[in-house]
Formats: sequence, C-alpha cells, structure tokens
Amino acid sequence: MQTKMDKLVWAKYSFAGDELVEEATEVFLNRFDFEEALSDELKEAIGFDLPEGEEREAIVSMRVNQEFFRNTLLTNYNSRCCLTGLSNEALLVASHIKPWTASDSKTEGPAPDNGLLLNALHDKAFDRGTTHH
Repeated sequence: MQTKMDKLVWAKYSFAGDELVEEATEVFLNRFDFEEALSDELKEAIGFDLPEGEEREAIVSMRVNQEFFRNTLLTNYNSRCCLTGLSNEALLVASHIKPWTASDSKTEGPAPDNGLLLNALHDKAFDRGTTHH
C-alpha cells in the first residue's frame, strides 16, 4: 500500500534518474570530506597514502595436465557443482581432494578420482577446511 508521501516522492523522482544521481553526489561530496574526517592517527594506521600500482616480471611454476583434470571432472559431474548443482562452467573449479602440494604430482595430482567439481565459493571454503557435511 502506498501512502500519499510515497506517491509524492515517486512523482518527484521517478523520471529524474540522472539528475537525482548528480544531486546526491554533489550533496555527498559537499557534506563529507573523507580525508578531513579521519584523524591523523587513523590515516597513518590505514596507510591513507596508497602506494602506486606497479608491475613486475615473474617466473612461475605451472601445473601441467590441469586442463585434462578439469575437463574430466566437468564430464564426470555433468558440468554441475557436486554440492549445489550450479551449472555455470565459468564459476566451476576442479578441486583436489588431497591437496596438490601433498600429492604425488605424477599420479595423484591429475587423477580424476582425487577431484571434486565445486563452485568457486565452495572451492575456497573446501581449501580452507571450512566445509562441513
């Protein structure tokens, strides 16, 4: 149920989207100076002067046969997360039951029976040991 006030507010702002955003931004910027509002102690603690982003070259080790591992799990689980049923392949991760670092990389690492197909959230939780059954 709409009140009279709801109708008035809706009538005033429903067709003024861009104008409303500009007005709200201006009010916010004029009324609140973020840097000024922080104490010097807090600025120092959070590192208010952010460092510049930079790039560097790195040599990294990469696992081989990961594409085989992932594709096999996608097939085995019909491209669905084994816990939630999520079927968006971009959000699915081929997870190792026994961590790669603790596995024999030649036999256990790429073995599909050492894998679960999980969505990204549950994969992260599984890796951190926070999933419960």
